[in-house]
Amino acid sequence: MPGPFAPSQEKALKESYARDCNPTIGETILLVHTTGLEKLQVTRWFGRRRSEARGRGEELKTVNAEKNGRTAHSMWARYRRDPEGYVERLRSGRIDLVDGGETGKGGGEDGGDESGKEKDDGGEGGAEESGKETGENEKDDEGGEKGVKDEEDEEELQDPLEESGVDASVEDSPDQ
Repeated sequence: MPGPFAPSQEKALKESYARDCNPTIGETILLVHTTGLEKLQVTRWFGRRRSEARGRGEELKTVNAEKNGRTAHSMWARYRRDPEGYVERLRSGRIDLVDGGETGKGGGEDGGDESGKEKDDGGEGGAEESGKETGENEKDDEGGEKGVKDEEDEEELQDPLEESGVDASVEDSPDQ
């Protein structure tokens, strides 16, 4: 049964799956850009294929492994800022498909000279990773970093019933 995708889209997805059943973030970005599909459509297509393969008893192996959990966010953020330029750098090999770091490969019109430019190695630090892009390092109302729980936040999360002295435990009712 043919899928909901155009033959050219299906072909691109199958070729990528043949290389690796878990595409890197860079590969996913390239697929989204070249096929015109949404990110969710691409990730679900790969998920269904992996599920079908596991159902047939196939052993799935992957060579792709992101090095940290922040890679996806920073790579997608950079893609959204400049889709054409970012895809060109991914294709030329100047940006690593796995971790989004600059590889030093490729020349492009700037001759590959990264001097004067901020280098993003996909690790901690850099403009995207410092929280400027995501707002993660903004201060909350109490002066602590937003998104970072401190002891005071933990106290606020306690059960209100516990504070009021009401016993919220579930017991057998006398009717049973």
